[in-house]
Amino acid sequence: MGEQLLRIVSGLLVGIWVTRYLGPEQFGLLSYAIAFVSVFGGLSKLGLDGILVREFVGKPDDKENYLATAFVLKVSAGLFAILFVAGALFFSSSDTRTNFLVCIVSISLIFQSFDVIEYYFQSQVKAKVVSVCKVIQLVLSLCLKIALILNQASLIWFAYISVFDTFTLAMGYFFSYRIHNVFRVYGKFRWDIARQLLKDSWPLIFAGVGFVLFSNVDVIMLKKMTTEHDVGIYAAAYRLVIAWHFFPGLVLNSLFPAVLSKKQESVEYNRRKVMVTSFLLWSAIAIALFASLFSTLIVKVLYGSQFGESAVLLAILIWANVFVFFNSAWSFWHIAENKSKWVLLFQLISAGAAILLNYLLIPFFGNFGSALALPCALFFSFFIFSIVDKNIPVLFWKSIVAIFIYEKTR
Repeated sequence: MGEQLLRIVSGLLVGIWVTRYLGPEQFGLLSYAIAFVSVFGGLSKLGLDGILVREFVGKPDDKENYLATAFVLKVSAGLFAILFVAGALFFSSSDTRTNFLVCIVSISLIFQSFDVIEYYFQSQVKAKVVSVCKVIQLVLSLCLKIALILNQASLIWFAYISVFDTFTLAMGYFFSYRIHNVFRVYGKFRWDIARQLLKDSWPLIFAGVGFVLFSNVDVIMLKKMTTEHDVGIYAAAYRLVIAWHFFPGLVLNSLFPAVLSKKQESVEYNRRKVMVTSFLLWSAIAIALFASLFSTLIVKVLYGSQFGESAVLLAILIWANVFVFFNSAWSFWHIAENKSKWVLLFQLISAGAAILLNYLLIPFFGNFGSALALPCALFFSFFIFSIVDKNIPVLFWKSIVAIFIYEKTR
């Protein structure tokens, strides 16, 4: 929590300072480059996040084998993702400057392979180790960004920072793992484990791609259909929305082992599922209400008058977090119950709905159309799944009333 609080505060101070310094157009261009690479970054993750935690907890004697195998798989996926980025740029109509920014940001994909060490520490309930690594990376990144602003650096240097961030975090994970563990992972790769992981994760691979496509397609389509200024205005509002996306992961990664430990006790397992989901759902509602009521003040204080148009977009976009928080919990429970294909289907439907709505709304409403498309796409997916899977509305409404029932019975 301390590390995440520091990240939020630094984002509000230095991150907003960077946005102000770059202005709507340059910030829009940088946001497009990051969004473009993120689509392929979803492929490089291989959907192993929750699965690795599950296997580390369930098979502690094989943890080094799983760690080594997952690392090799993610390195290979990162290299392929970079090649896909290069191939996509070949067919892109973007200018040379934009393509160069995308190429620089794409280098960060290879260093994401070290995330497997984070999942290992999560399974051991050692969040402190991961947090220390992230704090060191964050402080170094903040110092460099401040130095760049003070020296009036060009946009290209802020793209290099994205690579530096992933590199320093990867090195932090590597050295932390070597300090806390005496066994080696070299030569521990096993084909049978690789096949098992890929068999379990292939729906989550496409689900991950669907999620990042859903999360970034608006910026990409805005760049192609409007101006860099409009992209910057939208991205500034969207940054304040995704700033909260750490919260479900923090809660779920911390409590997932505790919930999973009661899987054989159906009553207690379901109770814990509902209470965790309820906490996330009501947190999202509280955040959305506050941001909607004070969006104008928030944008004016943080970004200044040049981003004034972002206020209306923020008031709309922030409600997407209600569905994002709920879906984060729902996805975790389905992964734990080996129902990852449902997660895949939900993400693909959401991505498809987002693409269609952006395509229809952007020509008429510009970035305001993208702001409408995001929560509407999530609501549409939730509505469709509520018809197909009756457990979704049950979990949703139980989570809504759980906090009141808990208070009453306590």
